[in-house]
Amino acid sequence: LDIQGNDEFEVISKSFNMMLGSLRHLISRHQQLAQENMTATVQAMESQFNPHFLFNTLESIRYMIKFEPKAAEKMIVSLARLLRYSIQHERDTVELREELEFVDRYLQIMLYRYGDRLKYKICIEQQDQQVTVPKMILQPLVENSIKYGFQEDNGLEIIIEGELLKDRLEIRIK
Repeated sequence: LDIQGNDEFEVISKSFNMMLGSLRHLISRHQQLAQENMTATVQAMESQFNPHFLFNTLESIRYMIKFEPKAAEKMIVSLARLLRYSIQHERDTVELREELEFVDRYLQIMLYRYGDRLKYKICIEQQDQQVTVPKMILQPLVENSIKYGFQEDNGLEIIIEGELLKDRLEIRIK
């Protein structure tokens, strides 16, 4: 407001303008903090990559080199791609397609470890895979499925389903 005069309306307009300036600053600061919080959350998720997974994978590769060199080579390539994806910090979100490729690589490595005792299916339509999701959102859930759902006698089958419902993506990991 720009009210000129030597009365209370000028004082009110100056106070109002100061309040608007403060609100703009607070809104900007809130947006900045929200972005920083989201970045920290994504980085925390990325750092949760289970060290036991890496250790077990490297041990598996060590034994495979002697008996199955071609399979060991494929496993090394899968592990390298997996690690490269997990440490890329330029983006916090990715298309679901990229996240599913990452989970597929992770599960391929798990197949080397568990063999035919582990099975998985990814059932999400191609057009639904173009939705943007937080990076590294699925792998911890799949990892927990293996950790807590695996039964030595029966093995484990993981099914990842998803569909776009109006403006919401619904993903189920069974």
